[in-house]
Amino acid sequence: MVNRITGNSLFAQAASGLNSSFYYLSLLSGSTNGLTLDNILHPDTENSGASAIYLNSTFAQYLAKNFNYIDMDGDGTITQTDITNYSTQLYGTGLTYAQLSQLCAQGGSGSLYETVLNNFQQIDANHDGRVTSAEISAYGIEQEKEEMEGKYPKYDLKGMSIFHDTTSSTTTAETTETKKV
Repeated sequence: MVNRITGNSLFAQAASGLNSSFYYLSLLSGSTNGLTLDNILHPDTENSGASAIYLNSTFAQYLAKNFNYIDMDGDGTITQTDITNYSTQLYGTGLTYAQLSQLCAQGGSGSLYETVLNNFQQIDANHDGRVTSAEISAYGIEQEKEEMEGKYPKYDLKGMSIFHDTTSSTTTAETTETKKV
């Protein structure tokens, strides 16, 4: 039996990457009030005392590229609240192919990631260009159903017959009474 495909891990991976990148960029910039676009594009890796080794450049690039979308209040800084709200929004609206490719690729070449990318059009049931966790789960259930149908064939009841012995003229009661005697 296959493991059921759900999208929760992909969305958790995306949120985790955004959160950890925000955290490390905050450490590198020394900022407690949030990150500016300049903090993201030019992290202070020499004077901050924080190690840039933990910074995932893919997520940092994503933060820079999508700065205006993530900075939901438009104040010119991305705060932890902005990151949390953006992650929640992604979970609710789903991930586009590009977002999935960029935000979830860091998890390696896992079968879930590859399955969703390779079957993106099929999984996107409402054809809005985004896949949600629910759509991924529904696709997983459908795949599991198809596997089970292939593994356990259906039987056509029309081709079956019930055997009934018509040669015996005695009833069950008569047979039981005869045995007692």
